[in-house]
Amino acid sequence: MTQKSSLKAGFTFIEIAIVIAILVLVISTVTFSFFSFGQRQSLDEGSLNVLSVFNEARSMAMSSKNFSNYGVHINQDSVILFQNSFGTGNSEYDTGNTINLSTTIVGNEVLFNKVTGETANNGTITISLTSSSSQSKTITIYPTGATEMN
Repeated sequence: MTQKSSLKAGFTFIEIAIVIAILVLVISTVTFSFFSFGQRQSLDEGSLNVLSVFNEARSMAMSSKNFSNYGVHINQDSVILFQNSFGTGNSEYDTGNTINLSTTIVGNEVLFNKVTGETANNGTITISLTSSSSQSKTITIYPTGATEMN
């Protein structure tokens, strides 16, 4: 006598649902990680670009290029390198739509003195993402003209 089995091979609905739920969880975690990484990269790149403009202005002032002082004017989404006073010899550096700049510096300008590189307009600049102000970097400009980012 042969006995017929009523069990069929295959997956149940619950097994398939669990696998799909795990896949959705893994994909969403990976996607969020890449998105966060991209935001951090944008913030790092924008911060380094802003810092390099300040260092360039101080370097040109210390070398007395064209026998001039050099400075940087700070806007919400750009920094402008200028010679002697804002409006002369301007070079604008746009930070793009992803970065916001805010500052404690009076007049939003830092003017570096020729030869010494010192400035009377010291303070901080906070650089944050437009999409998330919780991620930010701070550039500190000291009276000596030295800059530091953290």
